[in-house]
Amino acid sequence: MSTISAANISDGTTTVGTEYVVQGSTKAWVNYDQAGTFTTRASFNVSSTTDVSEGDAQAYFTSVFADTDYLQQATAGGTGGSDGDESFIAFGGFNLLQVGRSCLLRTRRGSGNYTGKMDAHCVMYSATGDLA
Repeated sequence: MSTISAANISDGTTTVGTEYVVQGSTKAWVNYDQAGTFTTRASFNVSSTTDVSEGDAQAYFTSVFADTDYLQQATAGGTGGSDGDESFIAFGGFNLLQVGRSCLLRTRRGSGNYTGKMDAHCVMYSATGDLA
């Protein structure tokens, strides 16, 4: 394996320090549909996603994170219905038995008269942090 060592990267107009690329880039992401037939649309550094239960899915990382101190971001959307299923709260959590290897993704209704679990049609998750 070859190594390139540089302090900065430039496109000819803008120059940025390599620490922003190495430390600041997304290390894993996934886009999936959990409503109906569970389908992973696209992903990066996610070897698989599993439908755990209503509103819960597990994402398994190809290259694992060094620890549980990584940043997680998620958003989700539903069908645009009148009972609040068009708005979701999505969040991730790590599995203490698999630190850095996987993430439990949860979607919950964020509006309407019910705030329980619900499968979303579009879930998007990303993680940034140090890989092992």
